Amino acid sequence: MVLRSGMPGRHLFDHGFKDSGSVEDMKSARKLNKNVVDLHVQELLNLSPLTVILLLDDNECDLYKRTLKMPLHEYYESKDITVRRFPVPHGGKPSPQQRAEIAAMFEEFLGTGHKLLMQCADGGNRSGAVILQLTSLFTQL
Repeated sequence: MVLRSGMPGRHLFDHGFKDSGSVEDMKSARKLNKNVVDLHVQELLNLSPLTVILLLDDNECDLYKRTLKMPLHEYYESKDITVRRFPVPHGGKPSPQQRAEIAAMFEEFLGTGHKLLMQCADGGNRSGAVILQLTSLFTQL
């Protein structure tokens, strides 16, 4: 099963976004609440077995340092969530190599009950590109 989601606490950033939706705009957003992130973590743990395919770049993961005292991917790992990082710049698309590695994971987990969660800032652009490729792969199987 393939799922997608925006980053935890994404709704708190909406008030700080300008038209560009850049990471700099996100830094000026309201402070994240740790409870919001922990609720998201609990939802992820409830989906186990699960691997989070984290498409956020380093700057986006680092936005969580102020609240969590560590980048988002490290916080996930500290809560026993399996994370595979494929950093893609905000507004960018995953590279062909990144998409191929994710597709290989998808094929490995197909039919096992293991879930893959694609996660980028809003769950659309970067995650959508990967899911589109996985959908075309699935139709070929």
